[in-house]
Amino acid sequence: MTKQLIQDRIRMVREGAGLDRHQFAARIKKSYTAVWNWETKGTSTAFVPEDGSLRDIVAAFPNVTFEWLRNGTGTGPEFD
Repeated sequence: MTKQLIQDRIRMVREGAGLDRHQFAARIKKSYTAVWNWETKGTSTAFVPEDGSLRDIVAAFPNVTFEWLRNGTGTGPEFD
């Protein structure tokens, strides 16, 4: 099993909620460009979201835990 990257976990949250990048960015009060960078360049240190941004995602999606989003540990969210 390959290790899941933070960019994959962010994409999972967005897609699981049925949102496009613009909608997701608006929900977490970040720019579309930030979301695009996280999802496409997330392996580069310069584009890994800071803890504050991860907390904004957790606040907007209560079924997502900070630990899972940041480190991939614990149980991931379930979406309908």
